Amino acid sequence: MDQNAMGSMTATDVVVIGGGVIGLWTAWQLAAEGARVQLVDAAMPGQASAAGGGILAPIPPTGYSQALVPLLEDSLRRYPGSCEQLAMRTGISPEYWVSGCALYGHPVIETANPPSWLRDASALEGSRGSHPGAGVWLPHVAQIRPPRLLAALRAACDQLGCERWQKQVRSIDLQASRPVVCLADGQRLSTTHLVIAAGAWTGGLIPAAETRPVAGQMLALAAGDYAPASIVIESGRYLIPRKDGVVIVGSTLAIDRWSTEPDDADTRALRAFASQVHPTLAAAPQISCWCGIRPAPASLCDTPMIGPLAGREDVVLATGHYRLGLSLAPATAARVVQHVAGVTASA
Repeated sequence: MDQNAMGSMTATDVVVIGGGVIGLWTAWQLAAEGARVQLVDAAMPGQASAAGGGILAPIPPTGYSQALVPLLEDSLRRYPGSCEQLAMRTGISPEYWVSGCALYGHPVIETANPPSWLRDASALEGSRGSHPGAGVWLPHVAQIRPPRLLAALRAACDQLGCERWQKQVRSIDLQASRPVVCLADGQRLSTTHLVIAAGAWTGGLIPAAETRPVAGQMLALAAGDYAPASIVIESGRYLIPRKDGVVIVGSTLAIDRWSTEPDDADTRALRAFASQVHPTLAAAPQISCWCGIRPAPASLCDTPMIGPLAGREDVVLATGHYRLGLSLAPATAARVVQHVAGVTASA
């Protein structure tokens, strides 16, 4: 890494702020293109990626804006090959699995060209939970295991020489010709391109990119052979079975809440939901309970902020993914890389 005359300032090609799935995936792809990348992450508690369930579709899958569809379709197309590549290169499988999804309480509107996650939907016989009507089977809904995906992305970044710093960003200085990231320890990182993927903390660094925290509580159960065979979504909450018998139960929605402390009442409500929807989970031991902070746009829409900051082509936003950060990570990274390459080519 180059040192400039100031001594406390370092210079590199790209600085990525944020070590969640968006920041890591972007850093991985930028490094794969030959860029010198520094990723800075404060490892704040409540990071949305680490806390997420890993369903690769909107939740519920019938609720989404049309503006979201091209981005999400692109991301879902990229997922299988990317996970295979990560597993091959790092030895860590993100556990990509097209497990399918049983959906209750959310009617699927029939259209001539449904998005991929709703294609080939069919009616389920019988009833489930509090909904007496039949549900809908969605065979193409997939999942990944977030902790394993993040571990694989970190390893891939390390293999490509990406520098990962666990430091807190105090501010961003955009007064100079190049963006400068000011760290809490006094160090300053000068960079040709700056990517801001700081999740719910983005608004505190760039007020123009206003984000709101939306807390979500989840828990994990040791279900063993009593786990459901597929993802189950009912009235916006869900059960996600893993191949090792763990079942993830989620999730609550608490808008503008920063606390990551699990709430006892929410824990009871999630357990009651799991028992109601899949009764054999009533006796399943609880492994853990946690709370994550989703980065929602100020309007609480489902369309993230991806692209250059107004007036600064060298500063790229990749934030505001709300409940879809894991689902949208591959396509988000591709768009950031494309923008950085375009700016570099025109310089």
